[in-house]
Amino acid sequence: MRLSYRVTMPQPTNHLFEVTILVEDWRGDRLDLKMPVWTPGSYMVREYSRHLQDFTVQTLDGKPLPWQKLAKTTGRSTATARPV
Repeated sequence: MRLSYRVTMPQPTNHLFEVTILVEDWRGDRLDLKMPVWTPGSYMVREYSRHLQDFTVQTLDGKPLPWQKLAKTTGRSTATARPV
């Protein structure tokens, strides 16, 4: 499996980033994505996932895929599910 990330800030005045993760050569029937709760060199728990907005999972041609939140920092998408 190969992951590629793209981070953009189309409207700097709103202080929001758009992050795209491209997952290639995924062979499983589900994909779990996790966000860290810490920063290297710091022992403080930061819970970055609380800042997520408008999270979606979709195919390369833009069809949405179902996903569910499993825990505070973990989400799951299923490849075999039909687009919603």
